[in-house]
Amino acid sequence: GWPMHRQIVQANRELAERYPGNFIDIRSHLVSLYQRDDEQDVQDFRHDLVPSSLRSDEIHLKDEGCHAVAARLKAFIAEKGW
Repeated sequence: GWPMHRQIVQANRELAERYPGNFIDIRSHLVSLYQRDDEQDVQDFRHDLVPSSLRSDEIHLKDEGCHAVAARLKAFIAEKGW
């Protein structure tokens, strides 16, 4: 519920509405990849945050997070047949 989170969620919502066939909500995808056996990840999920297990700090992704983004982009491209 902090201001930046609300701004990001709102911006993503607007982009999804404006570009429904060409928008990927990477943030929500990453949030869904929390580790259910990791207490911090569970807390992050409950707060709608990218899980700590995928981040090196509050902003930057670890290699695992980068790989998750790349895999999602690859799947999106394949779904489009590009």
